[in-house]
Amino acid sequence: MRNELNLIANRQFDLLVIGGGITGAGVAHDAASRGLKVALVEKKDFASGTSGISSKLVHGGLRYLEHGQIGLVYESLQERGRLLRNAPHLVKPLPFLLPVYADSRVPAWKWRAGLKLYDVLAGFANIAPSKTIAPLELRKQNLPWAKFPPLCLQYFDAQMDDSRLCIEVIEAASQSEAAVANHLEVTALDLFPGRLSRIQMRDCLTGEQLECESKVVLNATGPWSDQVRKLAGETGPDLVKPTKGVHIIMSDVGLNAAMLLLHPKDGRVFFIIPWLNRTLVGTTDTEWDGQLGKVSATAEDINYLVEGFSHFLKPAVKPEVIQSFAGLRPLFNAEASPSSRSREFKLHLGPSGMFSAVGGKYTTYRAMAEDITNALCKKLGNHNRCTTMNALLPGGFAIKRKGFEANGTKELGWRYGLNTIDAMHLLNRYGKRAGLVAQYCLENKMLAERIDPQLPDLMCEFAFHRDFEMARLPDDFLYQRTRLGYLLDDQALEKVRTRVAPFCNNYH
Repeated sequence: MRNELNLIANRQFDLLVIGGGITGAGVAHDAASRGLKVALVEKKDFASGTSGISSKLVHGGLRYLEHGQIGLVYESLQERGRLLRNAPHLVKPLPFLLPVYADSRVPAWKWRAGLKLYDVLAGFANIAPSKTIAPLELRKQNLPWAKFPPLCLQYFDAQMDDSRLCIEVIEAASQSEAAVANHLEVTALDLFPGRLSRIQMRDCLTGEQLECESKVVLNATGPWSDQVRKLAGETGPDLVKPTKGVHIIMSDVGLNAAMLLLHPKDGRVFFIIPWLNRTLVGTTDTEWDGQLGKVSATAEDINYLVEGFSHFLKPAVKPEVIQSFAGLRPLFNAEASPSSRSREFKLHLGPSGMFSAVGGKYTTYRAMAEDITNALCKKLGNHNRCTTMNALLPGGFAIKRKGFEANGTKELGWRYGLNTIDAMHLLNRYGKRAGLVAQYCLENKMLAERIDPQLPDLMCEFAFHRDFEMARLPDDFLYQRTRLGYLLDDQALEKVRTRVAPFCNNYH
C-alpha cells in the first residue's frame, strides 16, 4: 500500500469512496474484491476520525438489549466472531466483570437475563458462557475495589486495535487493486446520475490538484457527511446528529479484565478497560452542536470519568490521567437521547446521485459494507457475491494463536535477532506481516531500538509505516500506526516526535 496519486489522477472508476474510516475501508475492500474498479480518498489520515478513537471494543453491545435492539446485538455478536477469526492479531477475547450492588439502576435478575440472552444470540460464535463469580474467587483477583460487590457476573467480548484494524482493511482493499490515498481532499463534485461524474481533489500536503471520474460516488465521511452532501449541491435536513464521546487514559492499575459499570451520577454504562499497559476509561455520550473539527475533552468530561472510576476502584496509588481523547459518533439524525439512539446505519441516495452511508457500529462494519456494496453493485450491474465474510485480513493467520506465537517468536529471533518481548509485540500488532517490519533491523541495528523505554514499540515500525502504510505526518505515525500519542505524557511525547521526524519526508 503506497501513496501513488498517479493511480487516481485522470483515471475512471466504477466507485469512488470519500472517507478513510472503517465504513469507507470496508466498502472499498468488499467492492474491489467483487471486481469493481475502486478508489478511496481521505482528506486527513486513514482512521484519524471516529474510527481511531473508539472504546477499542468489538462487542455485541450488552446495553443495547435494554433498548430492545436485539437484531443489532445478534448481528454484532456474529460479526464479533468473524473478526476474531479474520483478524486474530488485532481482535482478541477480553473478559468483563459486571459488579452488581443493592442500589444499582439495573437489578441483578435483569443483568442475568440479559447475559443469558447475550449467550444465546452469540450461538456458536460465543467466546465463553457468562457466569457468576463466587466472592472467594473474586477476592483472589486482588482488585482494588472501593466497595467490594455483593454479586459479580462475568461475560466475554473482544478488544481491538481500532485504527490498525481500519488500516489493514484498507491494505486488503489495496491488495484487491483499489487505489487509495490519504491527505487527499475532495474539493469539488460535478455529479451526473447515470453518467460519469467528475471529482476534483487537492493533495493537502503538496497542494497538487488532480481529478478523476467515477460512475458512482459513496460519501462515507462520518460526522462530515452533511458537509460533503452540501459540496454535492444537496439540501434538506441533516442526515447526521453527532454525539460526543470522551475517553481518558490512566496509568495501569493492574486489571486482568475489563469492567462494565453504571455511573453513580446518571446510571449510564461506562467501561474501565486494561489497554496496552494503561487503563482506558470511557465513554461519555452527549449531544454535540459545535464545530466538527473542534471537539475536545473538557474538564467536566474528564472529571465525570474520574468520578466514575473512583466510585468503583480505589488503588493504593492514585492513578494519573495521562491523556484524553474525544470524538464524534456519526449517528443517524433521530429524535432520541444520545445513549438510546440506534447504532444501526442508513444508506441514503441523494438527488445528486451520490450515496451517503451514515450511522453504524464499528463491530458490524463488514456486514454494513456488504449491504452497502450490494446496493452499489445493483446500481452498477455487477452480480458478483461478497467474499469478505471469511477472508483473512493481511496480517491474519489461520492456525491456533499459541502455535502462531510460538513459531513466530522463534523465527523473528533467529532470523532478525529479536528477543521474545519485542517479537511478541510485532506479532500482536502485525500478525503474519511481522517479518516485513522486523527485516528493517537487519539493515540498520538502530531500528531495533525501543522508541520509548516505557513501551514495546520499535523504531523499525516507523520505517515500515513510511514505506508500506502511507504514513506522512508525525501524527500519522503516533496516533494511527502506533498508539504512542495516547500512551505517553506530553513530555515523553515531545521526545518521540523528534525521533519520528526523519521518517516524515519533510512534511513535518
